[in-house]
Amino acid sequence: MVVIFFGTPHFAVPSLSKLSDKHEIVMVVTQPERPKGRKLKRHPSPVKRWAVEKNIPVLEPVNVNDHETIETIRSFNPDVIVVAAYGQILSERLLKSPKQGCVNVHASLLPAYRGAAPIQRALMDGADSTGVTIMLMDTGMDTGDIFEQKEIRIDDEDDNTVLTGKLADLGADLIEKVLGDIEAGTARAKPQNDQYASYAPMINKTEYEIDWKKPADTLAHLVKSLRPAPGAFTYWHKKRLKVIRVKEYEAKGDKPGILTVENEKLIVATGRGSLELIEVQPEGKKPMAGAEFFRGYHPLTGDHLG
Repeated sequence: MVVIFFGTPHFAVPSLSKLSDKHEIVMVVTQPERPKGRKLKRHPSPVKRWAVEKNIPVLEPVNVNDHETIETIRSFNPDVIVVAAYGQILSERLLKSPKQGCVNVHASLLPAYRGAAPIQRALMDGADSTGVTIMLMDTGMDTGDIFEQKEIRIDDEDDNTVLTGKLADLGADLIEKVLGDIEAGTARAKPQNDQYASYAPMINKTEYEIDWKKPADTLAHLVKSLRPAPGAFTYWHKKRLKVIRVKEYEAKGDKPGILTVENEKLIVATGRGSLELIEVQPEGKKPMAGAEFFRGYHPLTGDHLG
């Protein structure tokens, strides 16, 4: 089939790569390059880098729904548009452009975790499992009919990067199957049950800061969901301290945010239970083990974090 692929981050690349083996990818649409980092350098998206290497035309519209962009997309006469973590909402006019509609690779078991951050929200919630859904897109937010779903377990060591990688590979397998079914005329989609819908809005920057009054397990889930970037953080002596890896520890009975040092272990009291700081990153420095932070910065029992 003739496919136009919409996607931006690493999550989308396995689907794009796998589809290119059996279908004709005539164009890739991705988010425009934007300045990032301290030097505000512009970097192409992972999807653009892949497409450029394969000599596939790339479109980077600021507004994917403007008239000129839609006409450009229509000029390629696609059978289907595949969307995987693209980053813009598609208008009804655009959704109706391909012959077979627009098919989305979504990183949750819809109708759970509709929205922009399903992987991070599942980790934040401490969910035992998640998965990927392939759906036929409509004008709602992840409300379209479902072609295929597959569930996977969330392992204890899964953080945002690890789980994203697992779901990206799973999504690639599922979208390959669904496009094969569409091409064969055997694809069937079923409606979602809105009664079980939940939502996964974009992570707000205010959520990055650790509130030590919350329970230890909740904070452990937060740290995993934001690792490695953007990263959860707290303050120690008025300087930002990124918290990269933690482990639940026996309760110390101190007020939330109070530090206890035990044999170079850094234990922080929370609203319920305690957390050991396994890996941290001081402001302007590289990540380091908690014991290395102790030896280099000499925190004391009774210090307050936050």
